[in-house]
Amino acid sequence: MQQATVVLEPTLLRMPRREPIATARFEKTTPVAADSIDAVTPAFNTSLGEVIRQVVEWTLERGSAAVKTR
Repeated sequence: MQQATVVLEPTLLRMPRREPIATARFEKTTPVAADSIDAVTPAFNTSLGEVIRQVVEWTLERGSAAVKTR
């Protein structure tokens, strides 16, 4: 079965020195209904949307925690 997988590994940096605060890995795999571009596109969009949502949540949580520990 075909799958659409998106993986992002962002690093949160403290500016202006670009000091790494945190790094995480986010991954989502969505099954593809058929072997065609018309089926791959929505599966890719689903995977990407979920990973982006996780990255935004993580960034807000880690960023807030980093500001409090300064």
